[in-house]
Amino acid sequence: MTDPYKVLGVSPSATDEEIKDAYRKLAKKYHPDQYGDSPLSELAGEKMKEINEAYDIIVSQRKNRGATVTATTTITRTMRVITPGMRGAAVPPALTMYAVSLWRGALQTRSRS
Repeated sequence: MTDPYKVLGVSPSATDEEIKDAYRKLAKKYHPDQYGDSPLSELAGEKMKEINEAYDIIVSQRKNRGATVTATTTITRTMRVITPGMRGAAVPPALTMYAVSLWRGALQTRSRS
């Protein structure tokens, strides 16, 4: 697939609300029901599929990015409190990333159960 942001006509720095508005505008314009029995109905259906895929990709990317940022922030704050001799000090990035990888593994294990 091409760049999902280009499909929706927004920039990667667009807000979630701008992305949702662009999606709704395009969905209304290209929805196959708008074309009835017209020969363009099939073309509109293909375009609508592309629009839906682009929107789904962007939403899932942003959702995953938010989870990673939240996990990293939470782990960093927790480690600052519980790590002896480091109270209030910055946690080394390698240690934080190691903790995040452990946290993700625990979540994946729990979701399989």
